Order: sequence, then C-alpha cells, then structure tokens
Amino acid sequence: MKKKRALQKCVAFALGVFFFIFFWWLLSFSLEANDLHYLPSPFRIFEEVGVLLFGGGALKTWSAIGYSSLKLFIGFSISFVLALVLGTLSSLFPLFASFEKSHILLFRSIPTAGIALVLGTAFWLELPFLQPFIPSLLTILVAFPILYQGFLDGILAIGDEVKDALRLEGAERKMESVLFVYWPGASNFIILSITQALGLSFKVTIMSEIVTNSGTSKAMGLGTLIGKAITLDADLEAALGYSLIAVLLVFVVDGIFFFPKKKIEEEISD
Repeated sequence: MKKKRALQKCVAFALGVFFFIFFWWLLSFSLEANDLHYLPSPFRIFEEVGVLLFGGGALKTWSAIGYSSLKLFIGFSISFVLALVLGTLSSLFPLFASFEKSHILLFRSIPTAGIALVLGTAFWLELPFLQPFIPSLLTILVAFPILYQGFLDGILAIGDEVKDALRLEGAERKMESVLFVYWPGASNFIILSITQALGLSFKVTIMSEIVTNSGTSKAMGLGTLIGKAITLDADLEAALGYSLIAVLLVFVVDGIFFFPKKKIEEEISD
C-alpha cells in the first residue's frame, strides 16, 4: 500500500513538472506569435543551461556556484554556532529564553529584501569591502531563528524523568549533561531545523546577490550573474538559465534531505 501511494505521488509530481513546462512553452509560443520576445521557450533555456554548465560558460558558472556556496557556508556556520550557544542557554535558563524571544521575533519579522537594499547601499558608500558578505549576513538573519528553535525545542522535549535524574545528581546545567544528554537527545529537532533552514538560506543568498549585486568581477556569485545578465547584458536567456540552475540546486539540496526529514518528522510526531 505504501509503495503504491509513493508511486502515485511520484507520478503526480512528474505530471506537475510536465504541466509547468507545457504552460511555459504555451505562453512563450503565444508571445512570440505576436512578436513579443519576453519569454524564451523552455527548450531554449534548457539548452542554455547545458552551455552554462558544460559549455563555454562552464568555468564562470561553476565558480559562481562555488562563491555563492561559500557565502552560504559562512552565514550558515555562524548561525549554527549562535543557535547552539543561545538555544542551549535558553533551554536551561527560562529568563534568558524570555530575553532572547524578542530578538527571535525581530529576526523573523525583518524583510530580507529591504535589509539587502539598505545594507547594499550603506556598504557600497562606506564599507565596499564588506559588500560581498551581505548574503552571509542575510543568511544569519534567516537561518538563526530556525536553528535556535531547533535547539530550544529539542532540549525542552527531553523527558522529565531524564531531567529529574540530572537534577538529583546536581548535573542539570553542567557541560557534561549538555554534551552527552541534551544535544544527543535533541538531535532529531536539530537535524530537522538544519534541513528546514538550508534550502531557505540558499534562496536568500541568491536573492541578496541579485538585489545588491554583491561581488567583484573576480568573485561573482550565481545571483550576481543573474542580475548582471538582466541589467547589464540584457540577456534574458542567460538570466533564466542561471535562475534555473539556482532552482535545480535548491531542488537538489531539498531532495537530499527529503527522506531523512520525513522520517524525523514521523519520529517526532510519534
């Protein structure tokens, strides 16, 4: 029964992809029939993606993917360390959790596109050497609240009998308890928060590169290439090709974690 349902979901997903491509082609065909060249055919974009990844533009494309991934890694690593420290402290000290709650709410309510524009302008005028790292800063804004909540909820979800035993031994807030009891016990929540934050962080990284054009001629990320193709080169096919590559990368990241994420969600719900 489960295999049959899984097959049905795969077929439905494939039909959804086919419908999207067909609708794209139909819209492109209709526009070009009226001499409106605003949306290239999906097959031309697929061909462009092949050229960008494996043809003459491969070196520039893969370098851009590497630079974007590096910015993502920097921001995500900082977010993880902050979440590890502050989330653990919040789980052990309720007053600190109340203090930190206002910061988490602020981070979640900040419009990332607006912040990207503000930081892009400010850094371009005053601190141009920091402009390439704007995507890392925005990744922190997006990923930190999710990771923080993973550590906090995971530790709070540990059984009362375990916490009572630690309390009787006077080890409730000792580092050994954190290392060998709290973090391992919260691992499902932590891993789930990582899977939720990673794909979103990559999208924010690309978006912020487009908005701020953050990168030099030698260190352009994937989003920078998208923005450059639109604003400077007026090359819609290249812009859509780079955009499709970004979508495929997010799809790969989400796909890698899909089944582990689903399994963890089932374990948590049980």
